[in-house]
Amino acid sequence: MYRQSIRRFGIIYNQRAGGGRVRPIRKMRHYDRFIRRLKKAKIENLVYQIKTTEYHQHAKDIGKHMYYDGIRDFIVIGGDGTLHEAINGIMEAMRKEPGGKVKIGIVPRGTGNSFLRDLDYNEDRLLEAIAENRWRACDTIQLRLSWGYLYSINLVSLGFVADVAKLRNDSFSLLGNFGYTLAVLVKLFTLSPYRFQCVIDGRSFDQDLTFLSINNSRYTGGDMLMAPHARFDDGKFDLIEVEPISKWKLLRAFPKIFTGKHQFLPEVKMSQATCIDFPSPLETHLMIDGEVEDVTLEQIKILPESMYVYQ
Repeated sequence: MYRQSIRRFGIIYNQRAGGGRVRPIRKMRHYDRFIRRLKKAKIENLVYQIKTTEYHQHAKDIGKHMYYDGIRDFIVIGGDGTLHEAINGIMEAMRKEPGGKVKIGIVPRGTGNSFLRDLDYNEDRLLEAIAENRWRACDTIQLRLSWGYLYSINLVSLGFVADVAKLRNDSFSLLGNFGYTLAVLVKLFTLSPYRFQCVIDGRSFDQDLTFLSINNSRYTGGDMLMAPHARFDDGKFDLIEVEPISKWKLLRAFPKIFTGKHQFLPEVKMSQATCIDFPSPLETHLMIDGEVEDVTLEQIKILPESMYVYQ
């Protein structure tokens, strides 16, 4: 008689996401409600192990070790930071030991949850997708740095946007999405363009920009519609180039980013690409999936269908 194979899931759980209360987990009622619902659903042939994050970058370590242990199905419960860490651990392990289709279910518990907006997230639908083994392809963005690699599922931004993210994370993180708005207003007073020298899909690029954003999905900062036409499964990233602009014009234009109408400004150019090379490595800080990193950047490229998301 035919028997379905066991589906092994690794659950990466951040209790702290979105200001959650940290407490010892001794009973099922202490877990996130999604875990309780998953257990109650009694999905056939599904088994799982749960690991709770305890320190910065722990989700990365958990994802990497679970992958090496043979797990290819994951559920990440947390915010953008938890998802970013987990994906970087999994992708790092995949690069070193390729093999198997990695599928991820995402349960938002943070303050931003930008990527989930493109999935039209619904907890009931996610449970159904896991039960029915229903998923769709997802690209990731790979950054080659002087010391190794980073991966993004949402977006990478350089220039003014990275400055805003750094200030928000350093000073206004407790304010949630409003912290991004406040950081924009503060950084406007020191606004100045950045020089970008790179090669985009074989085309030389040497220009001053207010910022450059490389987008796999549409939203950033929770509800800012940075790249209205981006799709995370089209094998390309969407480039948002903003030419030098006065602080007052940027201030007046800022509300347009919540509806995507900033795309009609004459200073904004949108295009698609698959690879950006930096012949002279760029030392900078950048914003990647809401996190800020100081890096020496050598290349940014899309990895088509490098993982799959339950939907």
